[in-house]
Amino acid sequence: MVTVPSNECVTVEVREDGFLSEERTYCKKRGVTPPPKNDYIQLDADESYTSSVQSEFANIDITLDVKKDRTKAEAWKTIVSTILGKFDVLEMNDEKSGYLRTNWIGVTYKRSTLRMRVIVKQTGDDPLQYKMKFITEISNRAGTPFTADEQYQPFGRVLKKYDGFLDEMQTKLKN
Repeated sequence: MVTVPSNECVTVEVREDGFLSEERTYCKKRGVTPPPKNDYIQLDADESYTSSVQSEFANIDITLDVKKDRTKAEAWKTIVSTILGKFDVLEMNDEKSGYLRTNWIGVTYKRSTLRMRVIVKQTGDDPLQYKMKFITEISNRAGTPFTADEQYQPFGRVLKKYDGFLDEMQTKLKN
């Protein structure tokens, strides 16, 4: 329920996760159409939610164990080929130090931009072990350049096309 004092205006914003917010201004001033007794607001689905899935693995390091008899070169080849199956470009690939970073990929929606990348780094030699991190971030503006770091904040979701990617990577390294 919203109360609009005489000779004033009130702005109301309706928000719900998974939907685009809606803002309305109601005024009780002379010469302005009075606010309705009831108002119905239909929120549109937010495409950044419908094209992604909630993930406990977004923005955290995930341990990747490697089969005991697999060499570092074999493991690295598996990691690189699996990532290249989903990402077109590796921004950095240093087998010697065991570090890999994909380029940002993303999608622009009606009111937001979602970007995502994967980072893999070696964390141990005996046993051979890596950590992988899905970095998923969102900007609350359509068309935000993927390089505008200051305009993005962490987003606990992963694009649907990458759902299952972690399981695929873990399976390939363990077998």
